[in-house]
Amino acid sequence: ARWIEMTSEVQGMRVKVRRCLQRMMQRQLASALFDWADKVQSKKEWEQKLVLTEHEQKEQTLLKAQEWDAKVVRSERFVAAMQRRTAHAAFSLWAEMWQEVRTMRAM
Repeated sequence: ARWIEMTSEVQGMRVKVRRCLQRMMQRQLASALFDWADKVQSKKEWEQKLVLTEHEQKEQTLLKAQEWDAKVVRSERFVAAMQRRTAHAAFSLWAEMWQEVRTMRAM
């Protein structure tokens, strides 16, 4: 009778130990699964930030190119204005000299 009680008690302990081990394994597995899910999520977020960063770099490059083009156009306008001013000054001087020559010839 004592032997049956001990066997029953040992079997009950084995069941309890097995359940405890299964719970521990489930916790470890769940922990590993959650860690994996967190890493996957952080990797996705990092890749998304990288894509955004590349997009922002392209936008900045485009903006810099547009700014450069605007500066080139502005410089071209300035040079054209200076050429017109120089041409006008030369023509004005020529007209003045021509008027002076006509006046001298008339005398």
